Amino acid sequence: EGEASATSAAAAATPILPANEKLQDLYEELKHERIYYEGEVVKEGFNVRSWKNRWMLASESMIAYGEKGQRPRQIFRLNNATIEPRKLVKGVKYACLQLVLPDYSRTFRFYSEAKDSPSANEEWFAVLWNRTAASRYRHQCRVLLQIPNTAILSHLDAPITALPVKLALNGNPLSFQLVDIVRDILRGVPIKTGTTAAAADDDDGDGDGDNKDSRPERGVKYIQCARAVSSFECKNSGLSSSKAATFLKAALQNVADSINEIDLSDNPIEDVPATQKMIKTALDTVLAHAKACKNISKLTMAGCKLGPAIIRIFGQFVSKWHSIARPIRKYTMGGGYPLTHLDFSNNPLKNAGAQALKEAFHLKSGAKVTELALAGCKIGDEGIEAIANILRDVPTVHILQLRVIGELLFI
Repeated sequence: EGEASATSAAAAATPILPANEKLQDLYEELKHERIYYEGEVVKEGFNVRSWKNRWMLASESMIAYGEKGQRPRQIFRLNNATIEPRKLVKGVKYACLQLVLPDYSRTFRFYSEAKDSPSANEEWFAVLWNRTAASRYRHQCRVLLQIPNTAILSHLDAPITALPVKLALNGNPLSFQLVDIVRDILRGVPIKTGTTAAAADDDDGDGDGDNKDSRPERGVKYIQCARAVSSFECKNSGLSSSKAATFLKAALQNVADSINEIDLSDNPIEDVPATQKMIKTALDTVLAHAKACKNISKLTMAGCKLGPAIIRIFGQFVSKWHSIARPIRKYTMGGGYPLTHLDFSNNPLKNAGAQALKEAFHLKSGAKVTELALAGCKIGDEGIEAIANILRDVPTVHILQLRVIGELLFI
């Protein structure tokens, strides 16, 4: 009797695998979840490879399909699921989506036959990327007994069409999995357009999902798959140079064009050759692809141990960007140009850093800067003279505020 009770207790403690869950139990759980998207699709069968119309819906953590208004035929959890965009299927005239469900050893493909089919498929892809990312992250945190990042989850759980909000990830280290999620929230998720339309590859090994060089991406489209971001903060999070470059490039390529401020302060990025190469590659990619977010007005990288070499790279980037950008908001501070407010406070720039800015903001640079913060950068008389030469020689640089030692030096 004792052995039987112990066996039953052990069986009760053993978690039920997703593939073994009863449909009725899943349905009762589904009824209490928020429905993010639903509609009629054409789905390929699992056993008989025929295509049939089904009503499909995506909830917080599950995908279900069946007949409209009736109990679903099948319900699947999205714990480890992934969505692959626009796979072309032989014999089907529409590009479709492919949902991979490793917990069930199943993969199914579907597409929308709506009048605006490409747009409907993209909406399905955006919602399913959003829900699979959130479900996968929650599941992995449960398995690893980790506390999930509530800021990320609350952002993913909000409707994609909701108004832009600030995304602040300050003070906590970010895993590479979270870096990938944040990158796609900021930039958008890349898919290849056209008949072969698979997701864009990451060939350069830096984890940012882009091609290995800075040539323009041909046939790649970015889709907004999460709520838009109005400003992005990731301060004091122990970001490496690779992660910082990934976030910087993603924010500057923001597909929603909604980000107006980036703050990566107090991260130990440091000015070393590897960091210089990563930052330069990221910024060159933004320029080459001509996908820079036009609304970003302020970049803050205070206390990141940046030196003259990286400051020169940032200065050259801003100059090139301003030379090719068109003003989007007339009669505003900075004339409506992007990145007119730069804060590099508390970095060991010294006189060499000020001289690097002078070399970047030269007469023909096209730079248009209205605020430059250099407090705590240990700039001496030679550095002050270099900054003064910028004001004197470059008419397009109208620095309304220059902070060098915590006080306004020029107004």
